Amino acid sequence: MFKERIKSALIVALIANALFLVSQLWLGNMVWQDAESVFSSWTNNPVFRFFAPRQATLSVPRENLSRPRRLVINDGSLWVAYYNTDSSFDALAARARFFVSAFLRGSAKREGSLTYAQWLDYMSERSLYAEYPIAMAPTLLARTMGITATDIDDDLSAIKEMLILPSDASNGVRLLARNEDRIIMYSFDRTLYSFPESYLVEYSRTNPSDGYYEFAFSTLLGLSEERQVQLDDMVLFSDTEQTASAIYPMSVISDGDYSSILNAFYFNAQPLRHYTDSDMSVNFVENYATIKIYPDELLEYSAISPQRGIRLCDADAPLYETVNAAIDFAERVWAACNTQTALNVLVSGDLLDEENDGRRTITFDYYFDGRPIVVNIEGADREAMKSGIELEILDGRLVSYRQLLRNYTKTQYSERSVNFVTALDYFVSEFSQREESVVIEDLFLGYMDSGTQEQLTASWVARLRGGEIYERRIEQ
Repeated sequence: MFKERIKSALIVALIANALFLVSQLWLGNMVWQDAESVFSSWTNNPVFRFFAPRQATLSVPRENLSRPRRLVINDGSLWVAYYNTDSSFDALAARARFFVSAFLRGSAKREGSLTYAQWLDYMSERSLYAEYPIAMAPTLLARTMGITATDIDDDLSAIKEMLILPSDASNGVRLLARNEDRIIMYSFDRTLYSFPESYLVEYSRTNPSDGYYEFAFSTLLGLSEERQVQLDDMVLFSDTEQTASAIYPMSVISDGDYSSILNAFYFNAQPLRHYTDSDMSVNFVENYATIKIYPDELLEYSAISPQRGIRLCDADAPLYETVNAAIDFAERVWAACNTQTALNVLVSGDLLDEENDGRRTITFDYYFDGRPIVVNIEGADREAMKSGIELEILDGRLVSYRQLLRNYTKTQYSERSVNFVTALDYFVSEFSQREESVVIEDLFLGYMDSGTQEQLTASWVARLRGGEIYERRIEQ
């Protein structure tokens, strides 16, 4: 009797699953091109997930690596923006992911290279724009999406932006992949892939933005050699003012107890040589490495030699495995802090297949409520810190690890900021005093943590071409 019930339950589940897949075909206008995509969609649908084992924890850095930073619909009359923290982001991201996955699997035909001017022309048409947090090697992007191999790296060494053009009377679905000046167009078989313009119009109508958006290139603010201070063409901005809560950096070390953190680096906490420097930093010494923790809880691990560093992966490990190992170790250190929270960080440095004699640096930045937290610690007595976490890996071994140990909490205080254009005017006025021209690559409302352990109020942050960062709190 029990076996009959199990069989009946499985039959019901399979029928429900079949109905779900058919509905995706009818409502989504998508046709799968191979068995792998069918399985992927099956394992992600609610019926299968009910029976499948659930993961105990979510790795936020991994999840963020495979998701676009933002998606932007051009519905023919205006741009509608969706950030990966928005409630209406996921459904649109699933549609974009379908075509990006097919593209990485080699299901799209290479049409040829485009000029930057052509890219901007296509951006002005009805389209779906996807921007990833960093530029990634195609092999890495593919692996983050569950695709074991791709040939796209023969065309592009990295991908940061994609533009999906819907099908129309003359063309099938097209995808443009871009990294800086390298832009290539691909096309999909129109008998297998459908992406009607009406989808973009309907989605933007039923899921409106919280403001009116523009790309810099579509205004008088974009790149121009005639101006002293220029704004990168792909900076997206809104005319709305934004409200952000003040946040407070919380200590993650309890009463000077360093034992769990030391164990994360495979130090034997008892007994262990340690001493305190004149700057009040606590130093721990082990046979093959040292750990220094400053009063502001900046942690620094350093191996005495590359051969003595902590083994994270094989010396010849591919990029995907190296990045995974780096994330695993950062999460290991975070777990040792006993915060009982996920490690809310984004990979912040480009990840390319190129290496410097087996050496690779991987960085992460904190964020809170979808807003970036820029770490900017200066000091004559120590190396500047420009990221929340920095790992240096040589031949698969961790030779250096630095982290500003932080857990942020929201305060009751919030403040309404000036809008983008007002903030831009402020920076243009400031940078116009320079002799050389300035290009602002990004301008956003975020937080700056300089290690003071004081309340952080949202402020406007400008990233310049060349890596300089400026932060200003602009009063209304």
